[in-house]
Amino acid sequence: MCPGSTLDECGVRASPPRDAASAPTTTCAGATTTRRYRELFARYVEQGVSQIRVVGDVPHPGVGEPWDWWARYEAVVNHAYDDFPLWGLCPYDVRITPEHVLADVARTHPHVATPDGGHLDNDGYRDPAGFLPTWRDAPRPGPEPGPPSAELVGPTAADARRVVRAALAGTGIDADRAEDFVMAVSEAVTNASVHGKPPVRLRIWPGDDRVVATVTDGGEGPVDPFAGLLATAETRSAGVGLWMAHQICRHVSLYRDEEGFTVRLVC
Repeated sequence: MCPGSTLDECGVRASPPRDAASAPTTTCAGATTTRRYRELFARYVEQGVSQIRVVGDVPHPGVGEPWDWWARYEAVVNHAYDDFPLWGLCPYDVRITPEHVLADVARTHPHVATPDGGHLDNDGYRDPAGFLPTWRDAPRPGPEPGPPSAELVGPTAADARRVVRAALAGTGIDADRAEDFVMAVSEAVTNASVHGKPPVRLRIWPGDDRVVATVTDGGEGPVDPFAGLLATAETRSAGVGLWMAHQICRHVSLYRDEEGFTVRLVC
């Protein structure tokens, strides 16, 4: 950058790893990372920083992480950080990155870095709203192993909290994380009842160290393709509850099938 000079002499500040917005593994990482990066960037701007440069190594199946929500993250950050003086680089090791991930990467980055240090406009880039799939086309997990331990039709939020607490009681999940999950499922049931269409169904699958809950209603799902990934100021929309779930849960899936729109939450 500045041959023969230190970073301080160049006016460049490098953040140590502990200051970076690395998301904890017990939350839905893509959405949590977006929030934590925004908080970090806001602090820098308040300190008078005029240019922020980020090199962000995004997880993917090549390093053992699921890709569905990281693909959404790669799309949404093209708008999520618009109000910051930001330049970002996302490196991918093509030796271990799956082809379908590289294809998504090519569609979510407006510019491509070349081996000789150049930067080219990317003709394959798609605006986030065009890249993000419809809920019917969204990726979904495989079926759970066996029938649910509880299935409620038309549950109230109180019903949801009761059955989720009962399911959590037989696991090794710590109390704080468990209670956060109770509130996330309760909020999902409320969203389905208020913004979706009947019938609303809640299903629970407990395990030794995790619990899976699905909330399904007969509606089409949120209109906003960024739902859950970005905070919203519209408190009457379903986006608030979905955003909260992404901050709390280990993983969140949103999709639509023949039964309706489903929110799948993993503690």
